[in-house]
Amino acid sequence: MSLERAANAIRNSVLSANDRTWFPRWLGKLAAWLKVGHGGELPITRDSLIGFLQAIKKQGKPAWQRLQVVQAVEFYASQVLKRDEPWLAEIADRLRQAAQAERAATPRQSPRASRIAFLSAAYGGGKKHEEGASCGCRSSCQSALHRDKPGWWRMCRFSKHGVVVGLVLLFLFREVP
Repeated sequence: MSLERAANAIRNSVLSANDRTWFPRWLGKLAAWLKVGHGGELPITRDSLIGFLQAIKKQGKPAWQRLQVVQAVEFYASQVLKRDEPWLAEIADRLRQAAQAERAATPRQSPRASRIAFLSAAYGGGKKHEEGASCGCRSSCQSALHRDKPGWWRMCRFSKHGVVVGLVLLFLFREVP
């Protein structure tokens, strides 16, 4: 019942569309992590929330997503449980700082490089090589010809679409003086 009330409160709120999508998902994941039934109330404590945040950090979730979890819990506590939890603001502030630090530390990719990466992924840019992998090419991917080429060309030159897509992308996004 508590998660249903939260979902209704979220739907009827003035939250952004992104928050209306993700708050129920995060609350559901928190409920599953806490092993609370669908109708039960989430036992929101500082220790349980920190434990959940650490668990999703181990899964590789960035600080901005963990901040979104805290914001969802703040919404749940204030709108559904009708409680004020001041410790949530402290956690949110720390995660906000961590998110800013992560954003500042992450190198920005040039628009050209991001277009190449997107198109390569979208149009089957070939298989990546692992030592001794067999991807159906004529030489079973063990020769130095396949393994020693850096970057894009670490793809098997005989794998499906690898060379064609690579050449087309290089042609399309070449630097023009």
